[in-house]
Amino acid sequence: MINKDRFRTLSEEAKKQYSFEKCYLCDLHECELISSYKLHKKNNPASSNHSYNSLENDCSMQRWVQVPCGKARVSDGIGDHYKVNTIHRYKLNGYRVEREEDELIDCKAINKWEPSQPVLISAQTGRGKNYFIENKLLPYIRELNHEKGTRQKVLILSNRIALSLQMKDRLKQGVRYQDDLDDSKQYSYAEYNNVLGAEYADVMSYQSFLSNAASLADKQGKHKKTAPKHLFVILDEAHFFTSDSLFNPHTSKILRHITAIFNETIRVYMTATPYECLDYIMDYENKYALESTIGAFYHFQRDYSYLDIKYYSDFSELKDIIGNSGNDNWLIFRDNIQKGKELKEELETDMDSLNGRVYAVSAESKTDENYQKMVVEERIDVVLKNKSNSDEKGKKVRVLVATSVIDNGVNFRNIQHVVVSDMSRVKVLQMLGRARVEKGQRVTLYIKRHNEHEVQRRIESLCARQNAYHDFKTSKDGKDAWFVDKYLLGDQQDSDKPRHWLATEVDNRNNPKLYINEIADSLIGAMVPTYEAILTEMQSSGSSRLPGQKYLEYQLSWFGHKYKRTNDISLVDKEATKKKFIEFLDEHADGRKMFKDEQPLFRLEFTRLHDATFGRHGPNSERNKYGLDVIKKVLGKHDITFDIQSISDKQNGTYWLIVKR
Repeated sequence: MINKDRFRTLSEEAKKQYSFEKCYLCDLHECELISSYKLHKKNNPASSNHSYNSLENDCSMQRWVQVPCGKARVSDGIGDHYKVNTIHRYKLNGYRVEREEDELIDCKAINKWEPSQPVLISAQTGRGKNYFIENKLLPYIRELNHEKGTRQKVLILSNRIALSLQMKDRLKQGVRYQDDLDDSKQYSYAEYNNVLGAEYADVMSYQSFLSNAASLADKQGKHKKTAPKHLFVILDEAHFFTSDSLFNPHTSKILRHITAIFNETIRVYMTATPYECLDYIMDYENKYALESTIGAFYHFQRDYSYLDIKYYSDFSELKDIIGNSGNDNWLIFRDNIQKGKELKEELETDMDSLNGRVYAVSAESKTDENYQKMVVEERIDVVLKNKSNSDEKGKKVRVLVATSVIDNGVNFRNIQHVVVSDMSRVKVLQMLGRARVEKGQRVTLYIKRHNEHEVQRRIESLCARQNAYHDFKTSKDGKDAWFVDKYLLGDQQDSDKPRHWLATEVDNRNNPKLYINEIADSLIGAMVPTYEAILTEMQSSGSSRLPGQKYLEYQLSWFGHKYKRTNDISLVDKEATKKKFIEFLDEHADGRKMFKDEQPLFRLEFTRLHDATFGRHGPNSERNKYGLDVIKKVLGKHDITFDIQSISDKQNGTYWLIVKR
């Protein structure tokens, strides 16, 4: 077991490597939540940060033994702790298989991993988690098997990783990726990596875990007098249990089964964004594992010194920057596939330099050769194949527009710019982590400044889910007719939502039974007051500050950055774009008549220049062109000395006329 050590007596040499400060809330070294809060408070002494209040009363880190690994690589920080050097003997006690004794050493006596203590490795993307598995853990399993005559393995679980790795394997063999692949299977590590071979590791996705739970339990010796097949289980991208809980109703059940089935296996959780999921992991560990314990937390220091951070309020502010960035590569995250398609069309239509160079990830991308090539080569700047003629090559991609569906398990190198638009710390850090950084490389991160409408819309969405969970609990677990009518029947659009909110399992009598995701229910309960506090903070901001300014500054603290006006695209370019907007209107105020065929082009350019200057008008955030009524409103709203008139011409039809006031 990793023993409890408050690390009060670090040597001078260790202090240089493990450069954490002591946390003023506990005896441990600072975690990222505390350090970012302190920076935000230093830069904004009058601000009250809502997300920190819960830490003061109930810090999640108190439930873990912290091992401060500093800026070391994962393998160096862990050292030999994973070398348990023990083979367990088992006895059958009724229907339960119990460990009888250890053949070699008692892991509790020294700093070694053991099944009764969960391990969490909190390390930034690119710090060497995969290297540790492939070059340290698997060779160790091989060594143990050879020494003891056993056939034990490592089981690697991850979010969406199995299919992406399978795709790599099939492409290497020259086989096209097909739609008939079965994600419910367990795969050997050798199918994706030739490091050691199939006998030392298995790979499985979290999504397929429940369908394989029974067979995994059997292989772990739950019903036989045998040693477990898997000595270690690696839970990669462990934030999956919380980050996916809002659209995957099974994450709580998956975590429950993992801790119960593998309670005699060393469980290693890995994630770059641990703080949202820490309490949930320990709750399930203490409830379903063999005994309640304190976990071992390997704390690797983050380093975002490679980032240049700029801030924007609307995507329209970035178009010229993207179009004029030469051969730089861009990774842009949008909320959903539809918005991604619209952004692709807009960039290619408005910017000649981007025509044919933008790729938007869609539901069909997994079968598209272009996207397969990007994933396998870990770079977006591939030459697109012409779909109408496979022999004809297209242009090299410069911009990849994606949703958060790729924010786990897929990495791209040679990315110079990353654009994010989410408010969640976990999502933003995971999106940024998709851009793998080489030594000496710099990346520009563009963070969105959010407004009151966006936060209000998020609160309404969360409250709707909260209401549904409440109704479920008060309707005999969804059996009452009124609940079925309200949530499970109706048009297709409404019935889509409960599929992400409710799950079905078969009980002992083979009857289907609805259940809700316990983690999602709890998480939403914490998220609603958080976003309400953000909204209150926005509403209380003075008119001299842009909407969402305080929260933007809090986001910057995640990376150790302070707000700089020179990096604020929304402010720096306003005067220049306003000048262009006025010049555009002045050019059209020469008495020219704009008939129906000319109006779409005018509307498109008017919308682009207006949004770049003043931001999007109204709640609609899509990139639709403004119509006549909206153009009239915005010209009056911003006190611009121009107006637009619609005049009927009996001979030629209705036309528009721009006039100076």
